[in-house]
Amino acid sequence: MAVKEPGLGQDLQRHVKKLREPRSADRYARIHLTPAGDCPFLDQDKLCSIQNRLGEGALSETCRSYPRETWDRDGRRYLGAKLSCPEAARLCVSSPDAMAFPDDGLTNAAATHPDGSATARSAIHAAIEEVLRDRALPVWKAIMFAGLITETFPSDAPGVEPAGSDLLQSIRTYTAETRQALLQEDFALGDQALEQFRILTGIALSASRKGSVHTRFPKIVQASLDSILGSAEDFDGALKQYAVFYENRFKPFDDAHDYALRNFVLNYIYLNRLFLAGPVLPQFQNLAVRFGVIRLLLVGLSGARPEGLRIADYAAAVSSASRIMDHDTSVSTEICAALNAVEPRSMSLAVRMVIPPV
Repeated sequence: MAVKEPGLGQDLQRHVKKLREPRSADRYARIHLTPAGDCPFLDQDKLCSIQNRLGEGALSETCRSYPRETWDRDGRRYLGAKLSCPEAARLCVSSPDAMAFPDDGLTNAAATHPDGSATARSAIHAAIEEVLRDRALPVWKAIMFAGLITETFPSDAPGVEPAGSDLLQSIRTYTAETRQALLQEDFALGDQALEQFRILTGIALSASRKGSVHTRFPKIVQASLDSILGSAEDFDGALKQYAVFYENRFKPFDDAHDYALRNFVLNYIYLNRLFLAGPVLPQFQNLAVRFGVIRLLLVGLSGARPEGLRIADYAAAVSSASRIMDHDTSVSTEICAALNAVEPRSMSLAVRMVIPPV
């Protein structure tokens, strides 16, 4: 496509780099993002200057498909959506069935393959999905289960286990027993609540500064933390206010709409193929802290909203947080560093990020 557009050639040379061979028509070059994680072709209104100049037909495959993402696993093709897109986030958190699969049998831990065989990692991933879909279990307990099972079965064995293998049977037994124990057991942070509060507010503020060019997330962080910190004299006072908002304003609404954050977590695990490969601990640290930060922001907003929370608040918090945390890779590194600075390589500290403050 030959075009004459002032400055476009220079912009393309500066920001678009050919991939190494072998290249193809649908895999030819890569757009290098700015240090803030933005596309360099966004204009001052955060709209696509390529589409504005040349029309939709000039968009790359990535831009045409966003927020959709496809991938193959176990002989199946999957389609997901990135929640940095406000409409995708709204659809995800607005319906109890938003993350339902046409055939839920595919997510059963015993049926990763049609014959019931599975790798250990696939079986664990499927067990976590299964527990997350159990609405009898609060979503934060389901996240705890993810940390517990990945720490209990840290297998990196790539081989496929037959359906009746001791390992797959152990995973199934552990899943059933741990889910039952989590249903019956209460958890309290006690003196560690202040530590959780400091870490989560620190990550929220840092991510807010990284996303300063995207005003929505900083505004949500400011409104939420102003609500919690407003009349407090110190962190202890802020923590008490946080606990009051959680119990009296956030929890009643969240209990009635428990699918909203559950769907966010399911989408995050599903889209990022969590625990299927790579080091387990940093994956869980990022899951736990992202959930904790979004819940913290919603608790603060519940105190700032005289009329109470709305599902639109969930969509805005999820979308804006995802826009910063997913697109700026330094956030993931910072999350792990913040936790490891307190307790190096500790799964239990990451688990404490999801336990409610009261």
